[in-house]
Amino acid sequence: MSPPDPFTGLSAFLAVAEAGGFTGAAARLGVSPAAVSQAVKALEGRLGTLLFVRTTRRVGLTEAGAALLARVGPATAEIAAAVEAAGAMSAVPTGLLRLTVPRMAVPLVVEPVVAALR
Repeated sequence: MSPPDPFTGLSAFLAVAEAGGFTGAAARLGVSPAAVSQAVKALEGRLGTLLFVRTTRRVGLTEAGAALLARVGPATAEIAAAVEAAGAMSAVPTGLLRLTVPRMAVPLVVEPVVAALR
C-alpha cells in the first residue's frame, strides 16, 4: 500500500485560512462547507493536531496551523507560479530554429516570416 498523498487536504486548509471560515473557503473551492470541513478534519487527523480553533462566530489558526501556513503558503504560491509558467511555455513556440534555404529566399520568404514570429 502506498503512503498517503501529503498534499491531500492542504487546499482546503489554505482556503479556510485565507477566507477566515469554512463557508468562504467552500465558495472559493466550489464545494460544500461540509466537504471543506471533512477535508480539514482528515488533515488534522493525519497530522495528529488541530489546525483551527473553531467557535460559533469565527475560525482561527492554532499555533500548529499558523506554523503550517507559514511554510505551505509560500510553497503553494511557488507551485502555482511554476504551473502557470509551464502552461505559458506550451502556448508560445520557443527555442532555436535552423533553416537551410537559398540566399535569394532569405529576404523574400524567411525575413517576413521571422518578423511575424517576433
